[in-house]
Amino acid sequence: MPDKPATQAGEILRAGVRGFDALIGSQIQRIEPGRAVFTLKVEEKHLNPMGTLHGGVLLTMADTTAGCACAYEPTVCPTLEGKLNFLAPCFLGDFLRMEGQELRHGKTILACEVKAWNQHGNLVAAGLFTYMKSHKPMPREETP
Repeated sequence: MPDKPATQAGEILRAGVRGFDALIGSQIQRIEPGRAVFTLKVEEKHLNPMGTLHGGVLLTMADTTAGCACAYEPTVCPTLEGKLNFLAPCFLGDFLRMEGQELRHGKTILACEVKAWNQHGNLVAAGLFTYMKSHKPMPREETP
């Protein structure tokens, strides 16, 4: 019986967080068609020179979270554009929850809204990401 074609979200669920996302330490809480949730505890390595969370960490989490919410197609879906508004600073020890909610799943373009909250329930970032279905099959990597 042939395996079902791999999807980006399915590969992340199967193999776990890898690459740059593993480097920053984000954790998968949920991935399902149209929705994804990732979390992160802010550590020293995440801080910018001013002592607050570096925006690149939030941007990375937002792209991954949004991409996983949209990427249940059996094709590679690269990011076309991402916009994230930083609404409040995050500090050492903060616990972040990033949620992605798909807005549109078209024939070619996928769109997803993302929002991040700290442990106090304060909205710290919000944005919009778009992805393109490339129609190239998703490679399936073997896990060690």
